[in-house]
Amino acid sequence: MSTQWSPRPYFYPIQIAQYALQYYSRNKTGDEPISVNLDKETSEWIVEGSAKEEVVVRQFFEKSVESNIVEVIPQGKRAVVRLQLNDSTDLDVISFLWKADSSGSFTITAEIVQMAYFYELGAHPDPLEWRSICRSVLVDVSRALATASTGKKSPNSVQLHPGYVRALSITFEQHSWIRNLQQRSSAHLERFLVAADWFISNQDQYGGWPVPVE
Repeated sequence: MSTQWSPRPYFYPIQIAQYALQYYSRNKTGDEPISVNLDKETSEWIVEGSAKEEVVVRQFFEKSVESNIVEVIPQGKRAVVRLQLNDSTDLDVISFLWKADSSGSFTITAEIVQMAYFYELGAHPDPLEWRSICRSVLVDVSRALATASTGKKSPNSVQLHPGYVRALSITFEQHSWIRNLQQRSSAHLERFLVAADWFISNQDQYGGWPVPVE
């Protein structure tokens, strides 16, 4: 989202197009991404807190999506499970498909040199809808540090380069379903397709895309 012409963030079609073309070019010219599947063994999921008997983690194959699904089931009031990530600095992209109840969220913990850092994402998810999540930990941490250091988002004030950030773990809270959980070196094609989907979904009756700025 852009704040170029307004302090209130909005979708700016020109910047979205630039974003799409950037990742389309990277996908065509870059190396094949390295990918590590993380959702194979439920025994690797660590239940957080003292009431471990109140959380069930199970894995099953769902024919409708032709994929294994990890389900986190709270037996009490709260369920928190954590999965250790591959600590290679080359794998700074986390991607997965996620469903959760209305209080669900996930937290990614990362490390910059000797400083630990974590951030949480959750947006009152629809429990009936799969959401595609693809986060670059390097980008997220860079933007967060820029915001914290200047009081406003200023991407140029903090420069973190590949190899500076290491993803440590991901934690899911409350009733959640996770599939295709991967840790990757890049996700250029996925980012291009997200931008392309936005253009398809937001085209108006005249074949254009409005800019909601007065």
